[in-house]
Amino acid sequence: MAQISEWVRRYYRQFPTNGFILDLAGGTGRHARFLSQKGFKLLLVDNQISKAQDLQDVEGIKLVEYDLEAGISLPFSASSFKGIVVTNYLYRPIFPQLLCLLDVGGILIYETFAVGHEKYGRPTNPDYLLNSGELINLVSPEMRVIAYEERLITRPAKAYVQRIVAEKK
Repeated sequence: MAQISEWVRRYYRQFPTNGFILDLAGGTGRHARFLSQKGFKLLLVDNQISKAQDLQDVEGIKLVEYDLEAGISLPFSASSFKGIVVTNYLYRPIFPQLLCLLDVGGILIYETFAVGHEKYGRPTNPDYLLNSGELINLVSPEMRVIAYEERLITRPAKAYVQRIVAEKK
């Protein structure tokens, strides 16, 4: 099973304890599994929910199959979530909707690849790599930045990433 992001592990306590956390592009459910064990209720959304099928009957986790890049609005109402976690996924057009889904005081934990990562592996397409400082710009001015990094990480593998923890104002 894939490792829990060190960034998520470090900052998950920022999430409010009441309400739902959205695990967007949740893949196999590594973060949903981790967060549910910490007492959070989650909604895992991915375009291939079969990758997380083993979580189908786990109390506190709901699975939703949805193509985030289909060009239609996300199927949730504004302020639906107390937290959102996204790792290793970038689709810029959904950012305004994503921020709208957070309730005031809600927390976004986001980590994905940035320009410079192409030296270490996929993705290499600039459409899937953040430009320097871009993640901060994508959450401004709606969010208050709690933590931000843009750097080379070495675990679980070498990768150049941007990652942020921010609170909805």
